[in-house]
Amino acid sequence: MEPMTPRASAREAEWVPLPSACGPAPFVRAGAAIRLIAESNQLLIAPSRQQTSPEAALEKRPRLAWTRFQRGRCCWQPDRCSRPIRRRFGAVSLLVAAALLALVTACSRRGTYLPFEKARTSAESLPSTASPPASSSAQAPRTTATIAGFSVPHAVVVSPDENGSIAVAFGTTAFARPAWALWGKDWDWAETETELRPGSEGALPTASVRNAALGLSGSVTYRRDGDRALSVVYDLRASSVRAPVIGGGLHFELTDHPAMQGKPTILPDGEGWTWAAKDGGELRVTFAPPLPRIYAEGGNPFELRCMFYVDRIEAGHRRQTMTVQAPRGAVVETRAWPPYAPLAGSWPVAFDRMTGPDLSFLNAAHGRAGSHGRLTRKGDRLVFADGTPARFWGTNLTASALFQGTDADVAALARRLAALGFNLVRLHHHDSDWVSPNIFRSGDNTKTIDATSFASLGRRVQRLKEQGIYVWIDVEVGRRYRSGDGVREFAEIARSDYRGFNFVNPDLEAAWRDFARQYLSTKNPSTGLSFAEDPGVVAVLLTNENDLTQHFGNKMLRDKPSPAHTAMFEAMASQFAASSGHPLDRLLRTWEPGPSKLWLNELEHRFFTRSLDYVRKLGVKALVAPTSTWGNPTFSLPSLTSGDIIDVHNYGKSEFLSRDPRSNPTFAHWLAAAQVAGYPLSVTEWSVTWPAKDRFAAPLYVASLASLQGWDLVMHYAYQQYSAGGTPTTLDIWSAADDPALMTQMPAAALLFRRGDVAEAKRTFRLELDAASLYDREVSPATSAAIRTLAEQSRLVIGLPDTHELAWDTFTKPTGQEVITDPDRSFLPPAATRVASDTGQLVRDWTEGYQLIDTPRSQAVSGWLGGRTVKLGAATISVTTGKATVVVSSLDERPIATAQSLLVTATAQATSSGALPLRSEPVVGSLRLVTECRCARRLRPGPAAKAVALPVDGGAVVLAFGPDDFSHWHLLERPRGGGSGACN
Repeated sequence: MEPMTPRASAREAEWVPLPSACGPAPFVRAGAAIRLIAESNQLLIAPSRQQTSPEAALEKRPRLAWTRFQRGRCCWQPDRCSRPIRRRFGAVSLLVAAALLALVTACSRRGTYLPFEKARTSAESLPSTASPPASSSAQAPRTTATIAGFSVPHAVVVSPDENGSIAVAFGTTAFARPAWALWGKDWDWAETETELRPGSEGALPTASVRNAALGLSGSVTYRRDGDRALSVVYDLRASSVRAPVIGGGLHFELTDHPAMQGKPTILPDGEGWTWAAKDGGELRVTFAPPLPRIYAEGGNPFELRCMFYVDRIEAGHRRQTMTVQAPRGAVVETRAWPPYAPLAGSWPVAFDRMTGPDLSFLNAAHGRAGSHGRLTRKGDRLVFADGTPARFWGTNLTASALFQGTDADVAALARRLAALGFNLVRLHHHDSDWVSPNIFRSGDNTKTIDATSFASLGRRVQRLKEQGIYVWIDVEVGRRYRSGDGVREFAEIARSDYRGFNFVNPDLEAAWRDFARQYLSTKNPSTGLSFAEDPGVVAVLLTNENDLTQHFGNKMLRDKPSPAHTAMFEAMASQFAASSGHPLDRLLRTWEPGPSKLWLNELEHRFFTRSLDYVRKLGVKALVAPTSTWGNPTFSLPSLTSGDIIDVHNYGKSEFLSRDPRSNPTFAHWLAAAQVAGYPLSVTEWSVTWPAKDRFAAPLYVASLASLQGWDLVMHYAYQQYSAGGTPTTLDIWSAADDPALMTQMPAAALLFRRGDVAEAKRTFRLELDAASLYDREVSPATSAAIRTLAEQSRLVIGLPDTHELAWDTFTKPTGQEVITDPDRSFLPPAATRVASDTGQLVRDWTEGYQLIDTPRSQAVSGWLGGRTVKLGAATISVTTGKATVVVSSLDERPIATAQSLLVTATAQATSSGALPLRSEPVVGSLRLVTECRCARRLRPGPAAKAVALPVDGGAVVLAFGPDDFSHWHLLERPRGGGSGACN
């Protein structure tokens, strides 16, 4: 709800190299005095000024910072020193530095290297021409870096993977790491669960795999096949014949890594695929017996689908072996990748839903939801009727959380959501048949709303509004029609669901309208207002994840078991063929780009506009989103402009911070690709879910990019789907309320996003797509270098064309945007290892796997941090835990250095076998902070902790993290009376 406050960009820095003897040259700020610091027996070289830009923030121990790009050892490495250096050099720092330079210059230079800081600064600005700078010929030699107690060879490593497969990694980046992807009929997603069981010391682990939707289960064993090969044997058993199904198997999303060259090549006859390595040899993945099908998804050679099953699944046992032969110099590791610390029974339970920071003051400052009048659209921005700018950080309440629990439970849930910083909640899965009770009255039809269920849902709206939390309403999500509904061709609908068919079947549209009338027009007994007239309802979604252009248009092909709906579809297509001049057979090729995408957009638009007009007649004044784009190319966007706002969904996978945007998108890039020029953007679903161990890095990553891009509504999926007062014993991945990895980071993310701590990008790039680029090819983050490389640098919007076939696609051309027309153009140099925002406040280094955020009120580092020291504006963070997120947030409008109170959040992996509560790996390290807050109190389960005075060293307070009485949250405050007063 708050206005976006612009922030000053970080200072530009000029970096100059120190002469190097045995390895890469460290870089220091030109003109700055040099000091030597001894920390943990490690020799560091740093600029004397404490304030540095994010581009200069990462100062690692030399073993981590410099040996990554060197061959051999460097003569200044601390483990080669005769004794540790334990003192700071003050007035003589320049003399000592000069002596050090003389020493290292005396060493003979050997090997090739890539200067670390130089490589990073090469990506700081956008190239001004279409041709980025030439790539460096330097290659990364093999050395070893210590991360969180694990030896991570800087060479190709083949190891077991937590997905029950094999990961091929280089350092902290896995460039070949398959995931399971299987579907039932009509592309109905079938979730695959895996569990990895570590082997005894030095032995390979084992795993289990289970896909309940397809009746599959099995065991996974590993074996070494020579020095550079690892095989995984799948013994799979199907409980029954399943047909027809799409099938599936392992899905490889390959990263175009510097260790590799060229493009992967698929071997004939389902044998596997190969990829050449720069140092010689190849990565070779083979299957025995050969698979029924291997193909490049969308023609992208870096996205390979290796199908274990195609069309049907036969009952009984099947053995499938996958062997990964690595290039020369590679090693086979027995421990599973990534190199996280193994789960320890001694890890604390450091989180529950009863304790934590209270950010409800953010909502209290704006009053009860609806007090500013209607939320309205002003161009591509959202404002309230009284002129107050709007910005929403939200979550989802779903399924049983909407209907079960006492009023006291509901009120407590609303208070908890406000305390975590949420000011928007989406009510979802109200109509799904797997939810009991749901919104419908029991019986043989779904024609009537159940009064008790509606009243229960209405109480949630009331309690949320009281806490200053607005509501997003979905009309249709998971409705399963019943025999008594009287819709034509019910048998075809019952085989799958309504999606896709609703665009051509008038009975389904009529049923949708009847439900929308009841749901949106019935008075909420708790507020006296219908959802249509309630100003606390900010948006209405007509139908969830329901499109023809990418997902459900194929349901009406002639080879599908839906002849009646196929006939309806083809009759409409014939009329469009006559008016547009496109051949009918091209319109019916729904699976490929071309004229079919024009026709499918037209058909969607007709339904969306009729439906939008209907809800407006019902009195709905809220924003209306037609449906949600979810993993769709840009050819799905035109019909979504039928509404007021574009909505998008996407989910991330583990190690997303290590994805190279020049070749591999993150889930945030998919969100960014839905920003249509001239329209607001909502994200009603995003997450990185359990068991991804680094899901704790996702909230800040999303919040920072959403703020940079100027998105309007961002909602995590989901806070809770069980009863409002429930106490589950096992983890539900769609109920993050019990997950410390995600929930401990939400308050910091809410502060960052809602206040606009990360400034909006200085530049806006408009990817202008003509009709050929939009409709005749697939433009998406998977295929477009421009989308991937711009999304984390500057604001990105998609410009859509006007076409003569579609009378309604007349789009405005906003001014002040830098127009680009080539989706394939990269905006990062070939030698880049990091991407930085044009504001200077955000940096992500994908080779090292971390993100930096440096603003006056929010400063954070997230990712592979073990053994590193990170210097931000007011904070110096040193962490030995392998992967973690540490963030410092001002709790008022002041910068961190002068704030009255601060929130410090530290989170690493939180995991278990799935039983609750989850145990949290303690973040071990320290925080040095220039601040007036000298008192700290832990916020953790158990009795309230007293505030203690923090030690002060050189003008900075020092907060230590460790395994003893670990807490995710620390509240820092000024002493009573300020200055050196006592702590409360």
